[in-house]
Amino acid sequence: MFGGTSLLANTKTTTIVRGKILSPRGKTVKISTVADFITHEPMEYTFHLDGSATFQIEIAVIEAKVATLYHGNSNIELFLEPNQELELTFDAWDMASTVQFKGEGADNNAYLNLANARFARLNDDYIIYKMASLNPDDFQILMRKKRQEKNAFYKHNKEKMQFTKIFADYAKADIDFWWGHLLMRYRWEHAYYNDIPPPMDLPYEYYNFLNELEISNNGAVINQKYIFFLDQFLDFQDARMKRIVGPGYKRPKYRGAKDYLKGKAQFFILANEFYLKCKSKQTYVIGNDVRMFMEECPYTNYKNLVQGEFRRANGLEAGTPAPNFTLVDKDGKVKSLQDFKGKVVYVDFWATWCVPCRYEILRSKDLKKKFKGKEVEFLYISLDSSPDSWKNFLSEHQLQGTHLYAKNLYESDVATRYGVRGLPSFFLIDKSGNLARVPAKRSSEPGVVNEINDVLSR
Repeated sequence: MFGGTSLLANTKTTTIVRGKILSPRGKTVKISTVADFITHEPMEYTFHLDGSATFQIEIAVIEAKVATLYHGNSNIELFLEPNQELELTFDAWDMASTVQFKGEGADNNAYLNLANARFARLNDDYIIYKMASLNPDDFQILMRKKRQEKNAFYKHNKEKMQFTKIFADYAKADIDFWWGHLLMRYRWEHAYYNDIPPPMDLPYEYYNFLNELEISNNGAVINQKYIFFLDQFLDFQDARMKRIVGPGYKRPKYRGAKDYLKGKAQFFILANEFYLKCKSKQTYVIGNDVRMFMEECPYTNYKNLVQGEFRRANGLEAGTPAPNFTLVDKDGKVKSLQDFKGKVVYVDFWATWCVPCRYEILRSKDLKKKFKGKEVEFLYISLDSSPDSWKNFLSEHQLQGTHLYAKNLYESDVATRYGVRGLPSFFLIDKSGNLARVPAKRSSEPGVVNEINDVLSR
C-alpha cells in the first residue's frame, strides 16, 4: 500500500546557523522550533560555548520555518530555509537591536526582527483588550488600519532588501492572516468578555473581509497565523452550512478540506486529520481515503507523515517480524538488526535536538544496569540531522549500548519502516526477531523492567 522510496532520500535538509557573540552572558546558545504544525514535535539544539564567543549549529529543516534563538536572558526569531548557511553577530546585552545577519537569508531575518520590534505593541493582550471593548465595526476599522501599517512597512523594506521567494510569501501571509485570524477570533473573544454565548452571531457582511484573502494560499502554509486562520475558517464554514441546511445537516469529511480548500492548504488539513485519526487508532475508517491521499498529494513531507502514522497505528503489530535494517555505528561499522537475533532488543529512536529524548537516554543508564549480563541489547537509533551532534553527545555522556545513525531524519528507511513520526519512539523485539511491544514503554516509565523481563522469559 505504501511502498517505494522516500522522495527526500537524497535531499539535503540541514541548515547551518553560525555566529559570534559580543559580551556573552551565558555558556550556551539554544535554538528551538517545532518539526511541523501537525505533530508540533519540539526540536531543540544547544551549543556549549566552552569559553568561546562563536557557535555553529546544524538544524534539521525539511521545510522553511521560524525558530527562536536564545542566549542569556534574550531571544530573537530566525527564518530558516533548507540548505542555507546563515551568519549572525550580536551583543548579548542587547540582542534584538544589535543583531546583524550575513549569508543566505540575511535580509529575510533582518526584516523579521525589524518587524517584530516595530509592531511589538500589537501583542495578544492589546488585541484581546480591543476585541473585548470595541463593537464589530470599530474593531474592523482598527484592524484594517493596523494591517495597512504593516503592509506599508513590508512594502518599504521589500523594495530595499532581497527576500527569497519563500520568505516574501511568508511575510505577506504573516500580515494578511494575522489580520484574518483576529477578525475571525473576534466572535469568540468579544462574546467571552461580554457574557455572550460564544461564538456570537455577527451580520454576514462582517465576513466580507474573507473576499480580500487568498484562502487557499500555498505560500502561507508554513506560517502559523495561517494555520490558526484555517482552523477558524473551517469552523465558520461548518457553522454557516449548519444554519443554512438546518436539521439533518451532516458535517463534511475531514472538516470540509475538499469542499472549501485546494492546493497545499487542502493537503495540510487532510494530513492533520489523518494524523489525528491514526493517533486515536481509527485507521479502519480512513484506509481508502489515505490510499487516495498518497496518490494525489504532491507534498512529500505530508505523505511521509501520514504514511508513518498509518503504519505505526495499523501496520506494525506485536507478533509480526520486526522490519530489518542496516546502519552504521559511531565507529563506522555496519550493524544489522539480524546481528542481534537470539537477544531481546530494546530499540530507542531518538535525536539530540529532542528534549524528551535526551531525558530518556540519560535515564536509561539505570535501566541498562538492571539487565547487565542478560540477553538484552539496548539499541539506539539517532535521527539527528548532523552525525557530529550525535557523536559529541555520546562522547560527552559516555553512553553505553549499541548506537546507530540514520541520516535523513524521518525520511530515513528505518524510520519509515517502523512508522516513526515522533520522538522518542520505543520498540521491543523478542529473541526470534518478532515485534513484542509496539510501542514499548519508555526507559523512565514505571513497568518498563517488568515489560522487558516478560519478553526475556519467553
